[in-house]
Amino acid sequence: MGLSWRERRRVLLPLVFFVIVASLFPLAMSPRPDILRLIAPGVIWVDVMLATFLGLESLFRQDYEEGVLEQWILSPSSLELRVFLKVISFWTVTSLPLIAMSPILVLWLSFPLYALGVLVVGLFLGTVALSFLGALGAALTVSLRQSGMLVAILLLPVATPILIFGAHSAMLAADQENPRPALYLLATLFFLTVGLVPKAISTALKVSYEV
Repeated sequence: MGLSWRERRRVLLPLVFFVIVASLFPLAMSPRPDILRLIAPGVIWVDVMLATFLGLESLFRQDYEEGVLEQWILSPSSLELRVFLKVISFWTVTSLPLIAMSPILVLWLSFPLYALGVLVVGLFLGTVALSFLGALGAALTVSLRQSGMLVAILLLPVATPILIFGAHSAMLAADQENPRPALYLLATLFFLTVGLVPKAISTALKVSYEV
């Protein structure tokens, strides 16, 4: 029952945060559609990034405290593969619901229907990259108590390019301009993080048991 509640909390907390923050912007700013359309990509992307960060502190914490990570490290099977599957699982329960909800929320922000495809593709690429980078931050601080703020500080500089390219691609699509260059840069970051970061996460987890 406890595990079930933790899983529900992991799904619901980022989603509730995402919906509340995105819903408040039209109330706090001018309700004019032209202004809302202008800020919609930035609002959604910042909201998604912060919602993704919410669950990162505890990504490896329980496994670390219960000795599961130590078993992974000592196991002859690939630690990188286990890390990869762990991050994909985190992305599935945390970021995928955000992507599914984003088309509804951007319509609330007067974002044009014809640009939704670009927004969703960008969010897919960006949230996967953010999840792997976030997992690296969580691995670097797994042995520290109350490390949430430290993880956020570590992540913000490396997450900023993802935020910029993702929001820019959606803005270009909304203005009926070519979003492909921004999406290509976002895809490059996607492949770099998926290809290289699992190795860095594995190394960070091993170091956490050596210090």
